[in-house]
Amino acid sequence: MSLSQTNCEERSLIFTDVSPMSCMMGAQPELAKWVRDHPNWTVSRWQCRYLNRTERKA
Repeated sequence: MSLSQTNCEERSLIFTDVSPMSCMMGAQPELAKWVRDHPNWTVSRWQCRYLNRTERKA
């Protein structure tokens, strides 16, 4: 499959009240579970970031 035919999706895991280090450490096992449960997909990149305060109230 060529890159032009690749389907990409952005997904989010939301952790609240954790430090950036906790996010980095906690995200890796969650990503591994996701990859195991979705064998036809791959994770190309991921990041930890703060939840926008307006999103937090929703």
